[in-house]
Parts: sequence; C-alpha cells; structure tokens
Amino acid sequence: MLAMFEGEHIPWEGMPIRWFWTFDSTDGATTLLSYDNGKASLLEKAVGSGRVVTMTTPVSDGLNDPNRPPWNYLPTSDGNWPFVMLVNEILLYLVDAGAPTLNFEAGETVLLPLPAEHAPRSFSLWTPRGGWVDRPADDSGLSVPFASEIGHYRFKDNEGRQMSLGFSVNLREKTTDLRRAPSDRYTELFGEDQFQLAREMDEIEIGVRETRVGREFYPYLIALLALILGLEHLLSNRFYRSMGEDRAPAGEDRTTMKEDGTSEEKEKALSQPSPAPVA
Repeated sequence: MLAMFEGEHIPWEGMPIRWFWTFDSTDGATTLLSYDNGKASLLEKAVGSGRVVTMTTPVSDGLNDPNRPPWNYLPTSDGNWPFVMLVNEILLYLVDAGAPTLNFEAGETVLLPLPAEHAPRSFSLWTPRGGWVDRPADDSGLSVPFASEIGHYRFKDNEGRQMSLGFSVNLREKTTDLRRAPSDRYTELFGEDQFQLAREMDEIEIGVRETRVGREFYPYLIALLALILGLEHLLSNRFYRSMGEDRAPAGEDRTTMKEDGTSEEKEKALSQPSPAPVA
C-alpha cells in the first residue's frame, strides 16, 4: 500500500495536521504511518477474513468553515498530491486489487489459482442450483467451464481440509444497461416496419390494444348491414313493381276498370239483349 512512497521525499509539511484522535490500545493493529510525535496516523487490523484501515484524522474537512476549523489541510492544500495518492492506494489495498478476480460474467470460463496449502487434487463445487459437483484440479488451478448460473459458487476439499475459496457469477453488463437504444437498433432487431415506437402514453395504449386485441370491427359491421338492408329494400321494390305491370296473375282475364268501378267487359255484356225463353 505504501510502496509508491518508498525512497521519495514526500512534502507532508505542506499539509499540516492540527488535531487527531488517539487510541488507548492498538492491540492487534499495525501502525503504518506515524506523526512527528510518534502517535499513530494510519493503522491496519485484520477483522475476520477482511481488513480495516483507520486514519486518526478526518479526510473530508472543508477549507472555509467558520463554525468548525479544519483538523488538517490534507485535502485542501495546494500541493495535496501525496494525499490523493495515499487515498487511492488505501482503496486499492482494501478491495484487494492485486488478488485474482472472483467476479465473473455468465458464460465465462472461471480459472482460480489453487491455494498453496492444497496440492492438485479433487474438489467439490457448490453451485447455485443447490448441489455439489466434483471438479478436478491441476497445476494451473481450478477450472469451471460451465459457470452459466447466476449466483455464488464455493469449493470444498474432498479430503476434508479446511478451505475458503469461491466466486460469483453475475449477469453480463449489457443485460442491465438501461440506456435508451437508437431507433436503428430496433430496426436491426425486429425488421423494417415490424414495430411501433411510442413516445406518449396514448400511443402506448393504442399500440397494446391493436397488437393484443385488434381493431374494433363491430361499428363497421353494423354500418355494412344497414347498407345491405337498404340496398335490398330498394332493389326489391323496383323488381316486384315491374313484374306486376308486365303480367297478370294466372287464371284471370284482363279487364279495364272505368271511373264508376265497373269493368268494360261486364258493361258490354249487360248492354246485349237477353235470349228469348224456349217453350
């Protein structure tokens, strides 16, 4: 963590520290940096499987705060580049930047170095599905070519030795990329004129209705039936009227009606003399 500062003159005197905390006991902690008076400035302590680094003076004091004078001038001095380097190295050290990668994307081949205390042998791998799978190891380490399930994996030594080794598999970064895609991307995925781009709420509702339900056909059907009914009524009246004028019903003689309501044939019959009776 402090290797970059070795053999170099660091102008700490340009970043004075006015106040700092002190600890009654630093048992189990390692002092990495000290002040001129010998008090600890930067300490490290292992906690479980992790590490804790503590600075005994704040690193976020403002320069001009009338209600609270700054404890130090580490972040606000003109030549604060040593402070920036120190914070960067502390963060890299805490996240163990030099250690093997233990986070992978789904579909990647996982290759982990074998711990020094474990000779090449057979191990069991706990998968997110909830079962153990035997995995052999060789000089190159532990290889998992089928890490496609999202979740946490851990290894177990089949010979009963204590072992703490595992890794995690996450979704690919582009899977959770929520940035808006350009319209050309939609055309590439779905094809030309195979999608509708909605920008308003009303457009979304219309698009869903036409896609899932279809267009409403009932009003058009009623209008079509009314048109057919009216056309049928018009044609039927013209057809039956012309048929009645062209021919009379079968079995009836044609007669001409006069204004007084008697037919011409009946009047003609009445005007002829009746035959004399035969004795």
